[in-house]
Amino acid sequence: MSPDLLTDADVAQRLGVGERWVAEEAKAGRIPYIKLGRTRRYKPEHVEQILADREQKPRADESPPPKKRRKPPVPPDKGVVQLQRKTPRKLRSS
Repeated sequence: MSPDLLTDADVAQRLGVGERWVAEEAKAGRIPYIKLGRTRRYKPEHVEQILADREQKPRADESPPPKKRRKPPVPPDKGVVQLQRKTPRKLRSS
């Protein structure tokens, strides 16, 4: 094997992900690779391209989403309804 080509394990280690993720992304065509027989190999440039494609840049025009307000807790003496047990239909008198 050429020292310039990387395996799934090498790419996974460099990206900090699992080998399975690398294999599935390559199989789905979402990351570049070289097919050699039944194996996939990657150039170091491929790893750089994978990182560049997934880089998230902050948007200056967008403010962060507003925080959700929590409802204040309901005091135990208010808002709580006690349920009444019903008599089963078979035992009811008509």
